[in-house]
Amino acid sequence: MATTTHYRDQQSLQVNHRMHLFRPFAWLVDAGRDFLAHPLASMAYGALVAVLGALVLAYQRHPLFIASAILGFLVIGPVFAAGLCELSRRRARGEVVNFDTSLQVLVRCRQPLVKLVWALLVCALVVAGFATWLLGLVVIFPLLGHATWRIYEDCGRQER
Repeated sequence: MATTTHYRDQQSLQVNHRMHLFRPFAWLVDAGRDFLAHPLASMAYGALVAVLGALVLAYQRHPLFIASAILGFLVIGPVFAAGLCELSRRRARGEVVNFDTSLQVLVRCRQPLVKLVWALLVCALVVAGFATWLLGLVVIFPLLGHATWRIYEDCGRQER
């Protein structure tokens, strides 16, 4: 039960969407229908996500590899989502779909996907930069200050 209120003039846009409480369950049912309609393609996407997740788990003790894997997810995630949406869209049209045909969306919608990936990467880099700055501010700089003060104290004791 979605209702939309259109804007009154060109300057202000007001859109209100109302959704039934159980609408997400309908989406899950649709996802199940998509899976049953083309199980191999759906499982291929699931396997790809599982492989990327296994890579993150395999290198969980190496922060650089974790950061690289997360950035990889930000690049690959929109591609996977676009492919799965293409599977669903083509099923709704009654077309025969497989994994290869789901990848055609990458050619058709290349520019928006590239823009989305760049936006996600910029956001990730901003968050990573802020986290690094915060880590330095809270953990590393106090340790350096404590170590420097201790060296200064030790030098003062030796001179006496």
